[in-house]
Amino acid sequence: MGESGEILASFCKSAITQARQRLSPRVMSQLFHQLVRPMASTDTKGAFLNGLRIVVIDRTCFDLPDSDENARVLVVRAAVLAHKPHFPNCD
Repeated sequence: MGESGEILASFCKSAITQARQRLSPRVMSQLFHQLVRPMASTDTKGAFLNGLRIVVIDRTCFDLPDSDENARVLVVRAAVLAHKPHFPNCD
């Protein structure tokens, strides 16, 4: 319990990933499209350069198991197929 008596939940590192995996990709896509909006306004200092909005993209890379299901869903590059790694990257 916290100092004021409220119950504090304790989660392992993978709790968010596990919860996300219980949902379908469609749900995550819908959530993304409902929530993602530009955060900066035209008055936000440093958000625009020469009239163009500055955009940053996080290129996260995941190691995924080499399975038939992943091969059907993911686009696999020819270079990956050539040496068939056990954990292809999804990037």
